[in-house]
Amino acid sequence: MISRAALVGLAFGLSSHVHVNAQNQTRMMLDSIARLVDGSVQGLEDEFFDEITSCMDQAPNLVESHDAAWAGFESYFLTNGTGSDGWGACNAAAGCKQYKESNLTEMDVDKIGIYEPCNSASNLAYYRTAIGVCDHDGWAMPATSQQALIQSYTHLAMGSFFWHGSHSFLGNVADNRLIDVFAFITYQVSINNFLDPEGNQTTFAILRDLNTTLRSASAEESSQALTDMFIEQPIDTWQAYIENLDMPNYYVTFSALVANILSLIASDDTVNTIFDAMAEAFSLPDDIYAFMEGTYFPTLRAVTKEKGISLTKLERVSLGFKMTGSMVKMLYAFLWQEWVLVFGPNDQLMLRPRINKLGAALMPGVNAFANLLTGFTHTDDNVQNAEDVYPGDARCRVQQAHSKWHEEGGNGLLDLMMLSDDCYALTSKASERTRRYDEGSDDRWGNFAVSMVTGWQDTVASIVGF
Repeated sequence: MISRAALVGLAFGLSSHVHVNAQNQTRMMLDSIARLVDGSVQGLEDEFFDEITSCMDQAPNLVESHDAAWAGFESYFLTNGTGSDGWGACNAAAGCKQYKESNLTEMDVDKIGIYEPCNSASNLAYYRTAIGVCDHDGWAMPATSQQALIQSYTHLAMGSFFWHGSHSFLGNVADNRLIDVFAFITYQVSINNFLDPEGNQTTFAILRDLNTTLRSASAEESSQALTDMFIEQPIDTWQAYIENLDMPNYYVTFSALVANILSLIASDDTVNTIFDAMAEAFSLPDDIYAFMEGTYFPTLRAVTKEKGISLTKLERVSLGFKMTGSMVKMLYAFLWQEWVLVFGPNDQLMLRPRINKLGAALMPGVNAFANLLTGFTHTDDNVQNAEDVYPGDARCRVQQAHSKWHEEGGNGLLDLMMLSDDCYALTSKASERTRRYDEGSDDRWGNFAVSMVTGWQDTVASIVGF
């Protein structure tokens, strides 16, 4: 009798496309992951899987693409990667960052070896982020942006699992570059009302593409291209394809996102002070800092003045609270990333068992405080209460710092999406106020009164939660 491993290996050997025999691959792999970290279960909870599938159905080709992606993961193990890459190739000797968890454990599908079981399984929390996008009512952003976010978070769940499970160079690229994708989508939503596609193309490129020349694709287009790649491209081309996606590093993107939102809230001097402090805390590379200070800030401020985009005081206060709450979750997540914010003797404080246990216990309180500040509506109480978020979380959350990074990061990123969407909605209103004022020269006081009353009413309603 021919084994499943032999059949899959034969199938992938006969075809350069990884979608061969990939139907239902997602379910098979997620069930095996659940058993990997929790021997008491038969597989992933049906309700959770149904929510994942229902959410993926909202984005073009995503169900087929995700099956193909998981089939590629299995194939990469069976063939031990490519000639220049393989299972375990991206190790410390090769210059790849390693994490505290090191516990090579076999899945019950083809005995696939997983180097970091908890840090791998915790990536299933990103499915909760995608579901949060699907379930949120009242997005201001276009439906195409929502679909791109669903695609990117779904891909990240698999891509980051690929890295922590395989320690391969392909997995490493998939993890890091897929962060670039959703970060770029989020940023382009926030900046949309500042853009003039028919105007100066250098200005357009700086603000939309975070580059001095236009990129070959928008963030949404890149997300769809990535989704199609898993279906259409041979797995031995995935690494180069992902690396060559024309989008900025997420350090650039998150810097610009924070700068854009801060600029709507505070004075230029205050923004500069806060940005400098954050750049130092997160060790922002010199070239990115130079781009932000020398190119991005001057361009953003000139366009803001030219378009007359200005929020009311209450709008700035509301946006400030929401940004603060979003940053609370993200900063708490970064405490557990293991490489970004480090403390104590030999930078090991956040890896100590007692500290990790305390960190897990504090997560529900941190989430509650952040939610109080933002006022955002969350539909998944499990995520906010840090309970039954992914298989094995009760153990992994306590034992592994990086597992908390995935869980809290996924939670915080959903808030960041809502913050970006709020920025888009508020700047749309601000642009409309300016347009009505400019066009209504015969009734400027009337326009002023209407805009003020409408702005106060909407802002107070958003703060109170109506």
